[in-house]
Amino acid sequence: MLLRPSLLLLALLAAATLRAQPVVDGVTVGIGVSTYQGDLDLNPNDGPVEFLALGSPFVHVAADRTFGPVITEASLQLDRYAIESELIDMHLTAASLNLTGGLRFEVTEQVPIQVFAGVAPMLVMPTYDRIDDSVIAGNAYDFEEQGGHVVWTFPVGVVIQDVVRFGFRFVAGDDFDSTAGHTDAPDFITFVSLGYRFDLLR
Repeated sequence: MLLRPSLLLLALLAAATLRAQPVVDGVTVGIGVSTYQGDLDLNPNDGPVEFLALGSPFVHVAADRTFGPVITEASLQLDRYAIESELIDMHLTAASLNLTGGLRFEVTEQVPIQVFAGVAPMLVMPTYDRIDDSVIAGNAYDFEEQGGHVVWTFPVGVVIQDVVRFGFRFVAGDDFDSTAGHTDAPDFITFVSLGYRFDLLR
């Protein structure tokens, strides 16, 4: 007779406990800047140290969860890149979902560092401001004007004290900037940001 009320009480206590625990451990809000390196960067000579086309400031919102030694994170990020060259001027608006995992190291008690890597599908929406006739004729680049499309990127980097985030985003293929160069080198993006993490477990 007492078994059913006891089981019901245990079920209610378990449900209350689950509701009391947040789904994520923390939420981070940040701003930063990205730079792009690819076929249409601002260095016309394609020298050993290539200049990167500047991106406008981006915003990102992230949620993290810890599983043992592994810290997982999902974040939404919005970027806008202004790309200018002698032959093409364009803007790329990009929205990405970053799914990463990493490990945390305590350099000192006050300076924790987290390394991360992951995958980030990115929706790229290009706007073409100027296209030189020689590009259309196919004399300079293998160029194809594109509409909105999804590219796969792979971010790697470090987070210092839950505040400073720095890393690289490698792009699968060579179609991020609508252009395939003669070197077959993939496009990639450098990013740095400052953020604030709200600890939901405190």
